[in-house]
Formats: sequence, C-alpha cells, structure tokens
Amino acid sequence: MSFKARDFAVGPNDSLWGDDCPLPGTDMQLLAGAGQTDGQFSVVRYTITTEVYTHIHDLEDESIYLLDGEITVRVGDNSYDLTPGSFIFMPKGVPHSILPRSASWKGLTVSVPGGPFQACMEELLEFQKAGNEFTPEAMLDIQGRHGVRNVSAEDQWYQLES
Repeated sequence: MSFKARDFAVGPNDSLWGDDCPLPGTDMQLLAGAGQTDGQFSVVRYTITTEVYTHIHDLEDESIYLLDGEITVRVGDNSYDLTPGSFIFMPKGVPHSILPRSASWKGLTVSVPGGPFQACMEELLEFQKAGNEFTPEAMLDIQGRHGVRNVSAEDQWYQLES
C-alpha cells in the first residue's frame, strides 16, 4: 500500500504568505492553503482591529473560531455575541458582518472550498506590493473578481485607513 504524503506544518509565527499581510488593519497568516489541501479548504489566522462590513461570499462557506477578544457577528437576520472559544459558521450566499467589542480580536477562519478567499487576499497583496492605493473602488473590484460582494455600495469590506 502506498500513501500520497500531504502532511505539513506551519509554526506559530509563520505564514505561507511570508511576512506580508494583504489588508490594512489586519495581521494575517495563511496556515493552510488550497495547494496544501487539494483545494478542500483554507485556514487563516488573523488579528483584526477594524469592523468587517456586511458582505457575501458567493463561492465559499466561512467559519470563525475566536481565539481572543469579543465580537458580534451578524449572519442574515441573526446576531451572535462571541467570546474566546466560540465558533460560528457563515454559509455562502448569506450576508454577514463582524463588529469588534474589544480593541482587537484574533481568530482562525476556515474557508471551504479552499482557494477563492486565498486568491482574493493574494491579489490584494500583489496590489499592495505594486504600490497601488487602497481605495474603496479598488477593494470592491478585487473582491468582486473572487466572489465577495458588499451588500451596499457605501459599505467597505474592511475599513480603510485614511
């Protein structure tokens, strides 16, 4: 019997993206990408200090395991107050948003299937590395190419620093 080796490990401060973070107001590490999981899922660890405005993922389901901080998550018409150790599942096609109730919060996100969210973050990282300005229009354009759309034109996925 033969086995296809796909095991791998990522250290506590490591990221498959290296030291770069694709979004302002976040510290984000890719722990498992589509390439490591045969496209089955992606896992991202992050610390966020801003509100995540109402948006919809058309291509993947998303879940969060809250490691630190407190957040309120709206999924459709439901609202959930999460504390460390809480878990939430947000199905694709359903609007959701995240409001921090502490200065920052840390979480693990699993996106299924792997790929769309990861590709969006990687395009944002390349956009940033090219010296382009993060504008709401640029963010909406990049997100839209990867199946993420905002509920209203006034909303931004992540609050941009001025």
